[in-house]
Amino acid sequence: MTCLKTPSFALILLLALVAFSAQAQFVRTEAVIFQDDLSQERLGEFPSRWDLVQGSAEVAHHDGTPVIAFLRTQTRVRPQLEITELPESFSIELDYLMNDFTQHSYEIRFMDSRGRRSATLYVNGEKISLSTSRGGKIAEGNTPFTSATFRPGWRQLALSFEKGQMRAFLDGQRTLHVPRLDTELNSFVIQGGRPANARPDANAFIRNLVLAEGGLSLYEQVLSEGRFTTNDIHFDVNRADIRPESMTIIHQISYLLQDHPELRFSIEGHTDSDGSESLNQQLSQQRAESVMRRLVEMGIAPNRLTATGYGESRPIADNSTTEGKARNRRVEFVVQ
Repeated sequence: MTCLKTPSFALILLLALVAFSAQAQFVRTEAVIFQDDLSQERLGEFPSRWDLVQGSAEVAHHDGTPVIAFLRTQTRVRPQLEITELPESFSIELDYLMNDFTQHSYEIRFMDSRGRRSATLYVNGEKISLSTSRGGKIAEGNTPFTSATFRPGWRQLALSFEKGQMRAFLDGQRTLHVPRLDTELNSFVIQGGRPANARPDANAFIRNLVLAEGGLSLYEQVLSEGRFTTNDIHFDVNRADIRPESMTIIHQISYLLQDHPELRFSIEGHTDSDGSESLNQQLSQQRAESVMRRLVEMGIAPNRLTATGYGESRPIADNSTTEGKARNRRVEFVVQ
């Protein structure tokens, strides 16, 4: 007789509930094709890993981070990719500054193999929509904001394309779902720019573009692996204070826990090998506890979470390289 390992009750319930969830948080795969945080660029210059398609753009600083600033209306830029066409399944992530509820907008324009526009994703403070060259507007959704709740600031856009199906997420919340997108997506450009009637501070900025092959929902990752690992939770140097740019992924985790009250996580902090082993152990414990406290503040019951620090003891990459250290500085959420 063959004995089969019985899945945990939490994972069984997750599998049963996933199809009915209204929230489908996004997480990229590790197969990154293009990623640019602009950290090596000079202010006032055009970014070296991008092409200017139309208009005027340059590297600037905003909130202490480098950004691509669109200086004219309908400015278009294109990342320099080492691939000749987009894969069958891929994801795109970027941050964009949204200053006005209706009068400020960005577009991602997709091209076919002949360089003709095949689809356009449009987003402003109120709406997000997808149109194609053949079918016009085929889907439209609302952003998580209303005219009463809108505040100028950074937003995170994440797009997941999987075998003709498209999902769009704004600040970790799914806002658009196209079950069948029957059009060719060979390449893309990003359009932004100061609106013609812009206020003096109505800047158009983007940052942190990531293009990756594949793309799973957070549910699917947890279901398939029993854990979720992220490098997107950042802390002040040698401290456990969570930086503001970390809140998008923390909100996603909170949505997941709210949607699935049977789910429990062990929050596990990890560091690179810089500094002493004892300090890294202490720091990783404090950082895991900081994440746990933030989730509890967002309404998650404390008995559904534990916090453990492992310091530098469990590396997943080579600590002798900058890239390896960045991968090792991570937070893991392990299903209990």
